[in-house]
Amino acid sequence: MSLFQQHVALLRSLLDGEFGSVCARLAVWNEADWQAWVAFLYEHRLRACFGYYSERDERLQACIPAGVRKKLDRSLAIQREKVAALGALRVRAGELLDAEGIGYLVLKGETLAGRFYPRGQERAQGDVDLLVREADVPRTVRLLQSLDLKLRGEKTAIASHRIRAEHATTLSNGDLSIDLHWKLRSGPDYRISLDGIWATRQWVPCAAGRVATLSDEYLLVMLCVSLAHDLGRGGVRLKSFLDLHYLLRSLGRLLESETFWRRRCEEGIETVCRQTLAVVEAILPGSVPAGLAPVDDVIRARAWILAASPRGAIDNALWLARLHRLWRPGHLWWFLRKQVSHPGRLPVCAYRLARFTGRLAVWAATPTARDDANEDDSLGRAA
Repeated sequence: MSLFQQHVALLRSLLDGEFGSVCARLAVWNEADWQAWVAFLYEHRLRACFGYYSERDERLQACIPAGVRKKLDRSLAIQREKVAALGALRVRAGELLDAEGIGYLVLKGETLAGRFYPRGQERAQGDVDLLVREADVPRTVRLLQSLDLKLRGEKTAIASHRIRAEHATTLSNGDLSIDLHWKLRSGPDYRISLDGIWATRQWVPCAAGRVATLSDEYLLVMLCVSLAHDLGRGGVRLKSFLDLHYLLRSLGRLLESETFWRRRCEEGIETVCRQTLAVVEAILPGSVPAGLAPVDDVIRARAWILAASPRGAIDNALWLARLHRLWRPGHLWWFLRKQVSHPGRLPVCAYRLARFTGRLAVWAATPTARDDANEDDSLGRAA
C-alpha cells in the first residue's frame, strides 16, 4: 500500500468515526510520519477536516504532538481569515451585480459548507465561484474590475472566442479571486440546460444572509462533472471527494431516481457522472448509495491511479479522453475547436500537441501501457 493510500485509509477511518483505530496508528508515528501527514493535509485542503475530527475525541487529540497542533492551528487561523475575506468579497460583488440587475448564482464555497458539512467543520475555500448568464459576462467583468480584480494577463475584457470555447475565467487581485462561470462545464456531448439551471435555482442561508445557488440536482451534477475534469488534469485534491462524500449523505436519494438519470442521459453526461461516482466510491467507500456505483478490482486500481497522479499525468488525460470518446469525429472536432478557438492560439496549441505526443510515446513504451489501456476500457464498460 502506497503512502497516499495509507493516508486516505486514515481519512476514511476519521470519516467513519473509528477514532480508536486512528489513535492506534498515530501512536507509533515518528516525526517523519507526522511531517508526511501534515503535507498530505495541506496538499489536499483537509486541515480543517482533521482538526474537526480530532476535537471530537480526547484520545485522538492527545495523540497529536504539540508542534503539529501549533502548526495546524496557525494554518487554520490563516484559512479562516481568507474564508472571511472571500465572504466579504462575495458580498461586495453581489451588491454590484444586484445594483445592475445582473442575476448570479453562488457555487460551492459557503453554500456547500453550510448545508452539507458537519456542524462546526470548516471547508477550505480558495476563491469565490459565481455563475452568470453568458450574455451578462462582459458587464460582469467590468463590474468586478471595479473591485480591483484583474483578468489574467492584465486584459481588459474576455475575447468572444474564449467565451464560446471556455466555461469560466478568473479575476484576481493577487490575494483573492473570483471564478466567473457562464457554464457549469463543457464537453463534446454536454447539453446541460442553462435554462433549467436558472429555473430551478434556490435560495439558501449563509453567514451574510440568503444567496441564490444551484438546485440540489444541479449541485450534484456540477460536482460530478467538475471532479471528472479535475481528474482528467491530474493533481486532484481530495477536498473535492470530501464535498461529494458529504453531499451524498443528504442527497444520495437523488441517484436512486430514474428521472435523475434520464435527464443526465438527455444532457449527455450520464457516463461522466457514473464514472466519477465510481471513482469516489473506490476512494471513499460508502459515499454512493449501494449498487449505484459498483467497484471491482479493475475500477479500484484505476481510481487510485487517477486520484494519486500529479498534474498533467498522461493516464488521467487518456481517461478523460476516453470518457469524452474523442475517437469519434464529431467529438474530436469539438476538442480541436476548443483548443484552437482563435488563429492566435495555433502556436501554443502546436507546442502542447508536441509535448503531449512526446509524453504519449513515453507512456506507450512502458511495459504496463497495454494493461493500463485495457483497465481504462474496463472502467468505461463497468460504469
